[in-house]
Amino acid sequence: MYEAFKCAKVATLLEQEEHAEAAMNSALPYMQELEEEGDNPGRLVLQMNQRFQDDVPLYRTTIDGQMVLLYRVYKSNDCQSLYKPAGGSG
Repeated sequence: MYEAFKCAKVATLLEQEEHAEAAMNSALPYMQELEEEGDNPGRLVLQMNQRFQDDVPLYRTTIDGQMVLLYRVYKSNDCQSLYKPAGGSG
């Protein structure tokens, strides 16, 4: 769940909206399950946002450093696999 959030957020920051949508779509069933169980998905999103700030500390670096951090996450195998359309080859 968090990986999908992180990859979607990075793709959004890099203006790769199709990839952001593909990553978040992979997490939708889990979010729906949380809602059905009466959990608060909004709270989970806030927690994941905080974790993202800890994992990808953009505020601690220059613009160039931020781009390096973002592209490192964006190009990771985990994110690249989430950016592929379901059932497709990407």
